[in-house]
Amino acid sequence: MVKIPDSLFSPLFKEYPDLWDNNRGNNLCRVTCKKLADRLTQEIGDLVTTQDVVKKIYAIRYSLKRVDRRRSGQTRMTDYIWYARKLGLAWAVRTIRGHIRDCKNMEIDSEDEEPFLRFNVEKNETDGPTTMVNLISPDLFSNDSDISGSSVLDHVLEEANADMEIYKNQIAAYTAQLEEANADMEILKPPIAAFEAQLEPKPDNVVADIEELRKVVKCLTTEGKIVQMSFDEMFTNNLAVYSRRTDTLIGCQYADGKQKETYPHKTMLVFGLRSLATAFNLILSNIDMVKQIGLDVRAVVRDRNNACGKFMGKLPSSIVHLYDYIHILKNLKDNGAKFKDKYDYSILTKLYKLEELTSKFWILRGAIVNGGVPWYLPELMQFFNNPTTGILEARIKEGWTTSNVKNPNYTENHDTEPCCKYPEIYRAPAEDNILLDITEKIKSIRNSNCRIYGSVKELRKSCIIF
Repeated sequence: MVKIPDSLFSPLFKEYPDLWDNNRGNNLCRVTCKKLADRLTQEIGDLVTTQDVVKKIYAIRYSLKRVDRRRSGQTRMTDYIWYARKLGLAWAVRTIRGHIRDCKNMEIDSEDEEPFLRFNVEKNETDGPTTMVNLISPDLFSNDSDISGSSVLDHVLEEANADMEIYKNQIAAYTAQLEEANADMEILKPPIAAFEAQLEPKPDNVVADIEELRKVVKCLTTEGKIVQMSFDEMFTNNLAVYSRRTDTLIGCQYADGKQKETYPHKTMLVFGLRSLATAFNLILSNIDMVKQIGLDVRAVVRDRNNACGKFMGKLPSSIVHLYDYIHILKNLKDNGAKFKDKYDYSILTKLYKLEELTSKFWILRGAIVNGGVPWYLPELMQFFNNPTTGILEARIKEGWTTSNVKNPNYTENHDTEPCCKYPEIYRAPAEDNILLDITEKIKSIRNSNCRIYGSVKELRKSCIIF
């Protein structure tokens, strides 16, 4: 029997629908089969008889029947998905399609719209097991006595053995991958154990010693105890855990193996205290410790983070709330780069010229404010207050120079459309009488301990009349 490749036989077989069904002794079918055999002979270059074609067709039907009965797994019948559709073998079609999806270099035959010859697919899926097509032994040429059933069975056995070889190769590959992964795990076990040993919780390092801090604070003068507290959000590596039982935050390890007492933190608030009169600095874990060790908090500086804003409501009313002016500088610069020509500098530049004393302080230290937008006015009013200079002085010494603040071109925007955030405030140049009013209001702000305005209405009543 001549070996006929499936990739060659399938497209040629598809052109002869008379051969798709069993036609007992049909003369027309014999002629068609002879034509197919001749074409295969021409393509292969070796003699292909009608008996070879009949055996091949029967073997294909038998294999598709087996795939349909199995309903899952791998198959070598991918070239005959169209034939499985014609025969009504719905589960064979599903199995072949699944196998093709697993093979990235193969494409599914797009003949989904062609009807099945034998039955309706939806009915077959709901009624139960697949209805198989009756496969009859090759009898297209019942008068040919040289067609033996054993040769057909040999071909089917050959197909089954080939499938078995594929499965064996896959199992061997998976076994090799598993052994390699186990070997890698054995190599990684020692360094992992050493790393975990370093992460064991150490209570002396994670629990603050209040008494020791009290001793340090007692050595300070009255002026040295006056501190400014600031805090901000910090991201962790998602492995930091907090223990409710001991009220401690542990780096990357559970406190005592009881996971119910801890839960991971993605972020945490870091508090910092800085003496306003000395170089004394302390990093504390929470605001309660501030009172416990005897420190006197006069001001809290923070950015515009929402989490920090919620926390500020818990502070006593005597503590002054200030924005972090370093963040305001960055926001002004970023907005100038974002809005470009639409960025309104008119009010701020004239205000800058009026406040010569404060502006001179910025010039000498290389931090020059050069831009602003109307909805930042509450922060800008703070920015020109005297307390701001003391807050920024330490940061300026650390390297805040003119290279950090770019100088965009000054432009005046006469657009009278309202701002997106505050409709009451318009982007327009300030008149002289308004600037005079601004000057007076700034002086009053300095005397009111740098108040933060929570709304536009409050701003208009207390600061600037637009």
